[in-house]
Amino acid sequence: MRLSLSDINKIGKAEIKINGLTVIAGTNDSGKSTVGKMLFSIIKALTNSKDSSKSIDDTINTKVKALYRNLIAFDRLYHTSIKKDIFGRTLSPNIAKLIKSQDKEVFEILGRISAAMEEAEIKPLHKAVVNNLISELLDLMRESGTHEGMLKRELQAILKAEFMNSVCTYDTDRSTIVFSDESGNKELSVHLSDNNITEVKGGDGCFFDDVTLIESPLYLHIIDVLSSARTFNEDEREVFASLRPLVNYHIKDFAKKLESFKYSIVNSQIHNDDIENINSITGGCFSFDEDSKNILWIKDNKKFQVVNVASGIKSFGVMQMLKGIDSINERKILIWDEPENHLHPEWQIKLAALLVEQASKGIPILVTSHSPYFIQAIRYFSNKMKMEKFVNYYMADEQENGTCIMNDYTEDLNKIFFKLAQPMNSIINIGL
Repeated sequence: MRLSLSDINKIGKAEIKINGLTVIAGTNDSGKSTVGKMLFSIIKALTNSKDSSKSIDDTINTKVKALYRNLIAFDRLYHTSIKKDIFGRTLSPNIAKLIKSQDKEVFEILGRISAAMEEAEIKPLHKAVVNNLISELLDLMRESGTHEGMLKRELQAILKAEFMNSVCTYDTDRSTIVFSDESGNKELSVHLSDNNITEVKGGDGCFFDDVTLIESPLYLHIIDVLSSARTFNEDEREVFASLRPLVNYHIKDFAKKLESFKYSIVNSQIHNDDIENINSITGGCFSFDEDSKNILWIKDNKKFQVVNVASGIKSFGVMQMLKGIDSINERKILIWDEPENHLHPEWQIKLAALLVEQASKGIPILVTSHSPYFIQAIRYFSNKMKMEKFVNYYMADEQENGTCIMNDYTEDLNKIFFKLAQPMNSIINIGL
């Protein structure tokens, strides 16, 4: 697979091959994370829209429910009767079915709602909420049955939730995303302007079944909070804003997967070689405790609360849990942002060995890193496991305009090591 980006956030240009294990190196604020977040967003949009009809139905139902709840709330707030006049006393409107069937009656119903809102003495802000929902429902009616139209809507929502509506590079007129197989026969191309998607072509083929992005294993001890959090595009049409915390799309996705570990059959009944290998490194394992109804760290038959477990152990713990619920396999790509964080160099090396081993079993992996220890370990174990042909290394090189170019340094890793080790080299001889 190949991901090409142009004028996306900090990235001026990037062409990244997903060919087993992909390493993105660079300093802080160089756009490394953007590559992973964009790959995550693309795969999520493709998988979510695989069943276009279901996605359309779910989206229409969500919008209709939001419209219905808002009308009820406004009737109470302004002492009007718009909902009752248009829908009577029914508990739920049949407008969703009309939209899905592209029935002309839907235009009459939505028109009556717009007219009633215009005549009522309601704040412009609240009128805009309803009018925008009506406009979106009409768009859905026109786009239903169109794969590219649904994919465009899905990807726009995910990009908004993942990048907090800040996708394009500043002062650029046009940004592009291309995701394709090696031959280029199955290609998805996306054009954006001012953070909005203007065109989507292709994307009929779905390359992966799922994707997981690990930003920090420290989220492990607050998964209950994060799994119930909201993303940037959730609940934005609600009259009364939710008090739930706001998180990126990948964080909520990650938390929900870890939370599902509690109910996994694999968790209690299956122990494969990969999980046993992970547990042997840390000397223990994470498990769901039926008595406390919590995920606990178990070592030497002793139970520990997750919050009291070392950060490094959590790094291997999330791998154990994701493997346990089958969220990582040859059809489910793993993206890990700076996995060396919180790890002593010895465990950086062990984690690198684990990731190379997983890649050798066919699991697609992309990692970002600014650790020469970690990258050298990837290089060593790739050679040892005869995986060097399937590992690609890139580094973010800054440009004068503030953007970065992702250059391929697979054949010249010394340039990566020189750049990452330069700060240490500049102080290592002090006092000698």
